Amino acid sequence: MTTQEIFDTVARHLLTQNVKSTGGQGGCKYLGDDGLKCAVGCLIPDEKYDPKIEGRGVDEVTSFLPFHVTGKRLDLLCTLQELHDGKYPRDWRVGLHRIATEYKLLHAVLFTV
Repeated sequence: MTTQEIFDTVARHLLTQNVKSTGGQGGCKYLGDDGLKCAVGCLIPDEKYDPKIEGRGVDEVTSFLPFHVTGKRLDLLCTLQELHDGKYPRDWRVGLHRIATEYKLLHAVLFTV
């Protein structure tokens, strides 16, 4: 996936789901107890998911993604995950717009969801 494809996929997912993916004690999870997925979790195929990744940083779970992650892609994934974990869903659209600008990505997806 290109950085643009990663951004579009995660943005579409977050804005459609519009709820944080959390666990029993409120912490964010790649795959929540209710089946919701976080920014990076939505990129992990169901068949590659392993509960052992919960609580690990984005840089520690890249082997579960179906594409190679280094450099700018890793930075983007970390930034998207920080948005999911650190902001309320009502603030995600503005945060995604800021991220698109920062990474010089198109943000048309923000107007289609």
